Amino acid sequence: MGMLIGAGFTLLWSLALWTDLKERKIPNWLTCGFAIAGVTLQVSSDGWTGLQSSCLGMGIGLAITLPFYLFRAVGAGDVKLFWAAGAWIGAWHAILLWGYTILLAGCIGIVWLIWEEHRTKRMRNWCLQLLLLVSTRDRAWLSGPSRQRVAKMPLMLAAAPGAVLLYLRHIFE
Repeated sequence: MGMLIGAGFTLLWSLALWTDLKERKIPNWLTCGFAIAGVTLQVSSDGWTGLQSSCLGMGIGLAITLPFYLFRAVGAGDVKLFWAAGAWIGAWHAILLWGYTILLAGCIGIVWLIWEEHRTKRMRNWCLQLLLLVSTRDRAWLSGPSRQRVAKMPLMLAAAPGAVLLYLRHIFE
């Protein structure tokens, strides 16, 4: 049964990666289906102990990601995905998965910022516009439609390799 749980988790996690990268969204049908399948497999594998492990994992998955959502660091789909992952992997592994994801997100985030060249251009333009405002008091540029979205890195870019690290840790325990 462990192999079935691992294969199912890998399949659904890969699907979440694909949808997050393609649409920048993790759909509810995927997270809810992921959670239901995880609970079902855990219960069929370990009975009441599996149900307890699954529910505790879901609670931990929600508890560790919800504060990040409240500060707008992650999206609601990411919170629901880690909630559902807890159903599959239990509480301790949900904590480890989040830890790996955060470490990898930091590393990938640094590369993401360096790669995203237009951020520095925006900052330079903002400084020049501020200098223009101070020196000439010309406010014409303030009314222009220069609202630009802040680019966010899809969390699954870090969560997918985080799951691989979790799997490798499990193999070599």
